[in-house]
Amino acid sequence: MKHITVRMAWHDGGWDGTVCRDPAANSYCVGSHSLLSERLARNRDLKQEVSREGEALDAAMPGYLPPCYWTSCAFASREAKIVHQHPFGRYKDTKQIPGALIPGSVFTWPFRLSMTHTQACRAGSADQCPKLMLWTAPPPARECHGCGRC
Repeated sequence: MKHITVRMAWHDGGWDGTVCRDPAANSYCVGSHSLLSERLARNRDLKQEVSREGEALDAAMPGYLPPCYWTSCAFASREAKIVHQHPFGRYKDTKQIPGALIPGSVFTWPFRLSMTHTQACRAGSADQCPKLMLWTAPPPARECHGCGRC
């Protein structure tokens, strides 16, 4: 048996692959309450999110993707189209990778790397920076395990 713990920004729709139902009330995107909240606050466009409350996360693509997309599909039933933007500001608009976040998945990173960055990382050496990883929930078990309810 393997376990994984993923820190996620709060989502009032239960990480279902949609924009929050009340994005303006979600202080976890802008306060120091969640991991990477500074990145969320810096890249968040509240007007875009309010105009798309409860819609699919990728509804405004390619123009806008909520910065919390890394974890907002953890319990989604549909795929979300995404675009990875380079974390360094000077490359944000020119170095992008289109992709998809499949249902029941999140992008994550090693926790120890999310809080501290080396001088090489700050200077722009990509091979010294944290790398995103895709984690997908295993499919639900289909065999009876003797509980009498299967």
